[in-house]
Amino acid sequence: MKIMVIEKKVSLDESEAAFLNSYSSLGFRSEHELLTEALQMLKEKMAQDSALIYSAALYVEVYEQDDETREWTRSAAANWPGHD
Repeated sequence: MKIMVIEKKVSLDESEAAFLNSYSSLGFRSEHELLTEALQMLKEKMAQDSALIYSAALYVEVYEQDDETREWTRSAAANWPGHD
């Protein structure tokens, strides 16, 4: 399997550049390794966020269409600590 490497030019502010330059003290062998890990973490976080948003939208749909769900949700909220 051949891996294609694409070079990109980016602009960083001073604090971002300092962070990138501290790659070895963060346990990385190179700036590339640090950036690759950071991008992977960002992709995973964005996928999780997207899944949560989708899940929340499904719950809203169920809530809006089901009277029984609305009733037990109101009942549970009324018994929640701090609820007026």
